[in-house]
Amino acid sequence: MRRQWQYIIIFTFFIVASVFFYFFLFNEEEADVEVANNNLEEDAKKDEEAVQDDREKDDIELTNINIDYIETDVQIAYQEGQEEVANELIAKQHEYLNELAGWGNAEVLSFEELVESKQWLQLKDDIQWLYEEGFDHSLVVNDMMSAEQFVRVAEAGDRMSIRYIHRIFHDLDASINERQVDRVWGVTNAFGTNRQQQEVVNYLSNTQ
Repeated sequence: MRRQWQYIIIFTFFIVASVFFYFFLFNEEEADVEVANNNLEEDAKKDEEAVQDDREKDDIELTNINIDYIETDVQIAYQEGQEEVANELIAKQHEYLNELAGWGNAEVLSFEELVESKQWLQLKDDIQWLYEEGFDHSLVVNDMMSAEQFVRVAEAGDRMSIRYIHRIFHDLDASINERQVDRVWGVTNAFGTNRQQQEVVNYLSNTQ
C-alpha cells in the first residue's frame, strides 16, 4: 500500500510539473509575440511621425528644383535590350535603401559619411543610368527624375528625402519585380496614386 501511494505521489507531481511547464512556455511565447508586435507598431509609428518631423528641414537652401515631368499614358518602357538590367538595378538599390532608411536607420545616419560612401555614389550613378539609358519614354522616367532631386535634397541634410527615395524604389520593385512587400506607399508616377504623387511634388516644391 505504501508503494502504491508513492507511485500516486510521483505521478501527481509529474502532472503538476508538466502543467506548470506548459503554462510557463506558453506565456513566454505569448510575451515574445507581443514584444515583436509592439516593435513593428513602434517602427511604423516612428516612420509616420518622421514624415511630419522632417517637414521642419534644418537650414536647407536649394534652388532650381523644378522638374519637367513627362506626360504620357505609358507606365513603363525600356530602351532596347535594357529591361533585365534595369529591373535588377531597381531590386539591388531597393535592398541598399532598405538598410539605409528602413527600421529607423534614416534617423541615425551620418550625412558626412553618407555622401562619400561607395553605395550612395553608386545609387546616384544607377539613378542617372536608369533615367538616361535604362528606361524609355514613360512615367517611370518621372520617378527617376524625382529620385534624382531627392538625392540633391538629401545631401543637404534632409532625412525625409532619404525615405522618399527608398519608397520610390520600394514601390517600383514591388510593381516591376513583383517583390513581396508589407505595404505599397503609392508614391511613384508609374504605379502610384494621385494623392501620394502630389505629396512627392509638394515636398520637392517646398525645398526650393
